Amino acid sequence: MLHWVVRETTFPSRTAPLIEELQRQGNPVQVVTPHDRDLDHLYPSHTPVMAYGGSRFIQTIQQLYHPGAIATFENFKTESYLPHYRPYL
Repeated sequence: MLHWVVRETTFPSRTAPLIEELQRQGNPVQVVTPHDRDLDHLYPSHTPVMAYGGSRFIQTIQQLYHPGAIATFENFKTESYLPHYRPYL
């Protein structure tokens, strides 16, 4: 079971439906705001955590929990994906 940390204000129109669906499926969800600083006490340190939010928020979660973020920040760089998508732009 994955434990979720959702940053409340990142995409407000998508946050509520996401939280509702995760809870419907029985996933633990912690909702945090940009003002929350005590993120290392949301779950035990070796808990598998998925995070939904901006890149800095994901980096913070990645440092605190295992496995943290699954995607790498290298993959988010334009030069990583642009060669594949260039013909479609």
